[in-house]
Amino acid sequence: MDSMTLDELRRSAMGPRRLYQKIAKSIRMQEPLQPSSNRLILEHEEETTHARIHIVPGGRYLLASTDYSITLWDLGSPYMEQCSPRILHTLQFKARVSDVSSPVIYKTNLLRFTAQVEMMGSQPFRLQVYEVGPLPENHPFRLIGELEIARHGYNFHVEVVELYNDGRLAFYFWSTVPHERRIVVWDFSKSLLSSLHWYPTGSSWSSRPSRVSHSPCIVR
Repeated sequence: MDSMTLDELRRSAMGPRRLYQKIAKSIRMQEPLQPSSNRLILEHEEETTHARIHIVPGGRYLLASTDYSITLWDLGSPYMEQCSPRILHTLQFKARVSDVSSPVIYKTNLLRFTAQVEMMGSQPFRLQVYEVGPLPENHPFRLIGELEIARHGYNFHVEVVELYNDGRLAFYFWSTVPHERRIVVWDFSKSLLSSLHWYPTGSSWSSRPSRVSHSPCIVR
């Protein structure tokens, strides 16, 4: 803040109010909201290789991922002039990254997100939790939790529902053979799992959950 000019401080202070006024006017006039500026962030071949892109709430940071890498970008303060996007950190993977969750803000200036890593062959599927920050000074990714799920020779799917600020992660798990569905809560800070099971009954699924189970998991 000490290095900001008077105009930058003014835009920073009045920016949220001006955006609200523009949105209200767009709704009242029934006209689409037009961007005040455009910036090219990913150039050339990078645009097509980044399959998943998440803007962190606040607009300054962007998390982009390919099948084998995750990159954190600093886009600069939304209210500062002449700020060029720059890469803060890139994490490379030897196995395929099938999905990356939207990052959540933790303790003001830390970010957390999950990565689903598809290991080769019969190796376990890995659900990982990463943390980065405090931003912008400290930006390498840190692995703070890892859950390994054995394949046992059948296919399954994992979908992250919510990453909470208290060290818990909720996700769906379902497989076709055997038929099984679960809602799982993983406390990666305490290395605990809690899950509710649903089983098929004829052509539908029973709404009666099984007992809640608690089991340890791998946390690094």
